[in-house]
Amino acid sequence: MKKFTGLFLLAALCIVGIFLYFGLNNTDDGSKIDLDETQTTYENEEDVVDKRNDRDDFAFTVADLTKEFDKELDLEEAAMNPYYSRRLIVMAKEEVDLSVYGAVKVVYGPEYISVMQFDEPEKAEETQQELENLPQIISCEPDIYIEADSSEAENTAEDNDTAYMSWGVAAIGADDYAKRLKDKSDEEIKVAVVDSGVYAHSFLKKRLLSGIDYVDGDTDPDDENSHGTHVAGTIVDCTPELNVKILPVRCLDATGHGTSFAVGMGIYYAADHGADVINLSLGGAEESAYIESSIRYAIGKDSTVVAAAGNNNDDTAKYCPACMEECIVVAALDSRLSRMPESNYGQSVDVTAPGVDIKSCVPKYAFGCVSGKVDGEAEKTGTSMAAPHISAIAAMMKLEDPSRTPQQIEKLIQDSAEDLGEMGWDQWFGYGIPDLSSDQPAENPDKSENGKELDLGIYEEVLAEYKQAAEQTFNHEVVGALEYVNEGAVNFSGQEGWKLVYQYIDLAQDGEPELVIAMLADYFNPYAVIDIYGSQDDRPVRLTENNNSIGYRTLYYICNDGRIKEKGSGGALNSMVNYYKVPAYGTALEKSDSYTYDGWSEVPSYTYADAAGRISDIPESEYLEKTSESDVKTDIDWEVLYG
Repeated sequence: MKKFTGLFLLAALCIVGIFLYFGLNNTDDGSKIDLDETQTTYENEEDVVDKRNDRDDFAFTVADLTKEFDKELDLEEAAMNPYYSRRLIVMAKEEVDLSVYGAVKVVYGPEYISVMQFDEPEKAEETQQELENLPQIISCEPDIYIEADSSEAENTAEDNDTAYMSWGVAAIGADDYAKRLKDKSDEEIKVAVVDSGVYAHSFLKKRLLSGIDYVDGDTDPDDENSHGTHVAGTIVDCTPELNVKILPVRCLDATGHGTSFAVGMGIYYAADHGADVINLSLGGAEESAYIESSIRYAIGKDSTVVAAAGNNNDDTAKYCPACMEECIVVAALDSRLSRMPESNYGQSVDVTAPGVDIKSCVPKYAFGCVSGKVDGEAEKTGTSMAAPHISAIAAMMKLEDPSRTPQQIEKLIQDSAEDLGEMGWDQWFGYGIPDLSSDQPAENPDKSENGKELDLGIYEEVLAEYKQAAEQTFNHEVVGALEYVNEGAVNFSGQEGWKLVYQYIDLAQDGEPELVIAMLADYFNPYAVIDIYGSQDDRPVRLTENNNSIGYRTLYYICNDGRIKEKGSGGALNSMVNYYKVPAYGTALEKSDSYTYDGWSEVPSYTYADAAGRISDIPESEYLEKTSESDVKTDIDWEVLYG
C-alpha cells in the first residue's frame, strides 16, 4: 500500500510541476520566459525581429527606433552611462539568432550588422557580456552618444557678403594652393561632412550635393544646429573657385548630439557614395569598434578620413574617432599659432590647424535670432573648426593628383607641416601646421622623393643574414630571420639557376618603402616573396611574422595594388587564395580577403571571406576572376643578393 501511495504522490508532483512550468513560464502574448529571467524567446518573432537588407533602409529603421526610445534625452546621464541608450550594436561573422536575448526589438542589417533595443540599461549591459563570449560575434557594444564639441561667438549678423577668407585660410596657405590648382577645375572632388547636416547657405551655392539624414531617416540633411554648415563653409572657404563639392551626411541632431550607430552609418554612406575625403568634427568618450570598422572600410574605399582631436584637454586615446591612427587627427591653434588650451593631445595627433575664432557660414535661425531660415555668419572655436582646414588640404591634394591614396595624402600633409612646439613630432602639435603657400608642399630635404629618410642601412644586417642562408642553400640549421622555414619548405637547391633577390617597394603606399626579399626561379613563375620588412623607430620590423612565407604548397606574390597574394593548396581538389594589406606604420600583414575552393564534396563549393571573417558562397566565375594571375606585379627590377 505504501508503495502505491508513494507512486501516486510522485505522479501528482510531476503533474503539478508540468502545470507550473507551462502556466508560469508562458505569458499572455505567447512568449516563454526563463525562470532566471536571463533570456526571452519570442514565439511570434515578427513582433521582435526586423530584417533590412539595404543599408539605408536599415539605418532609417534604426533612426525610427532611436526616436521612439530617446524621446527625452538626458545628456548628462548619457555622458555618464554608455548603456543609457539601451541599444547594442552587434557585428557578427555569420547570422546569429539575437531574438532570444530579451530585446524589445532586433533590427538585422546587411553584412551581419544588427541593432538590439532593450527596455533597461542593465539588460543591455548583461546581454553584451553574454554575446561577447560567442565565437560568431566580432564585437558587441553599446550605442553611445557622439557630440559636436565647439563653441560659437555671438557674431550672428546677417551675411551680406560671402567672401569670408577666415584667418585660417591664409595661415595654412590654402588660398595660394587653390590658385595653383585652377587649371584642374574640371575634376570633381567630394568631401563628406558627417555632422549635423548642412544648410543650403548662399556661400555654399553650387557646392552642395544631395545627401542623407540618419537622424530623421530621410534624404533631407538640413542643418538644425549650425555646426555642420560652419564646417562645410570652412572647406569651401579654403578651396576658392575649385570644384570641391560638399556631400552632407546628417548624423547629429539639433542639440549637436547623435549616436555612434548613426555616425558609423554616415561613414559607410560617404564611402559608398564616392567621398574622396570624410570630415569627422565629432567624438565620443568611448572606443567604438563599429565606428572604427566603418572608418577602415572607408579608407579601403580610397577615402581620406580627417578627425577632430577633441576639446577636453585630454589624451586622444580616450576618444573615438580621435584615437584612430588611420585617421588624420587634427589639434587646434589660435591666430598666434599657439595651442588652443582645450585641444586634446596624444599619440594619434598628426597635425594642428587654425581652430579659434574661425568665421564661416551658419543658418541664422539656429541661434533663435530670427524666425525662418536666413543666411548668417558666426565665429566658432574648437578642433571641430581645425579639422575642415585639413580636409580642404586633403581634397586639394586629391584634386592635384587623383591617383593619390589616403596614406600618401596623410604623408604629404605631414611633410608639408611647419614644426611647432618640440623639435619634430610631438603629442601637442603633431608634425605642426601645414603650409601650402609655396609652389609645392614643403618637403624635408633629408627625405627621398617618396618621403622616406635616406637611411636604408637599418636593413643591412637583415640582408647579410639572408645572404649567409643562401650560401648554405637555405640549410634548416640556419637561425635568425629564416628559422621559420619548416621541413616542408621548397628545396631551393633543386631549382636550377635560382637567385635570392631584394627590392625596396612602397607596398603600404605611405611614402616609406618596405624591404621585400624574394626568390627567382622558373618554379615560382616569375618569383616568390620570402619575407617583407618595414621600419619602426629606425629599426627593421618583420611584417610576415605570423605567416609561413615560402613553404609547402604556399607561395606569396606582390599585387599591382600593393597587396600581398598568398596562394595555397591542399591538393588537386582544394585551394585557397588570401590577400593581405601592408599597413602604414604597422607591424604585421593584415588579411583583407580570402577565397577558397573545395572540390572534395559532391558539388564543388567556392567561398569568400572578408577581413572580419564573414563567409559567403560565390559562383565559380567570381572565384576565377578574383584569383586570376592578372593582378600579380611582374615589372619589379630586383637587386640580386645571391646567385
